[in-house]
Amino acid sequence: MTDSILAEIRNGNLDELDNYYKATLANYTNLYEEYLNKVSGNEDDMTAAEHELQPQIVEKNALLINLAELFLKNNQRSLELIENDYKDIDTKTKQLKELRSKYENLDTESFDVDKADEIKGQKRIENIEIYSKSNNIILVVLTVINLLLLTFLILGIAKLIMNKQNNL
Repeated sequence: MTDSILAEIRNGNLDELDNYYKATLANYTNLYEEYLNKVSGNEDDMTAAEHELQPQIVEKNALLINLAELFLKNNQRSLELIENDYKDIDTKTKQLKELRSKYENLDTESFDVDKADEIKGQKRIENIEIYSKSNNIILVVLTVINLLLLTFLILGIAKLIMNKQNNL
């Protein structure tokens, strides 16, 4: 598979997770509002709210917390991958600099004797440059995705905390 197909799949999965989280959060909010309305009503409504709505609210709250933890773990893993990509890019950049330095210092006579080595060296340099450019693009995309997921996570946690404080 090419990187663009993988990026489309990854973005589709992220959109699906985001939509699921938003739907679950909206459902939780609606249940909680209904619960608050019934609790402030008569005795029968309060009893019904305690037996019917409260378990649903607790279940949705646990699901939202699990999703938030999953997003956090995913962000941490993405950060590890990004750091590994930075290390790989640094390594490839150093290799490229060394190859360029060796290439520039080669004696012209050695080119006559070893044309095959020259072509191999040029191909290696071209390959390293191509991979460095694609790794830089992937790194930027992963960084942006990581920041977006972190933003969603922080907003979700803030919403949960505000809802929890409203419960008290």
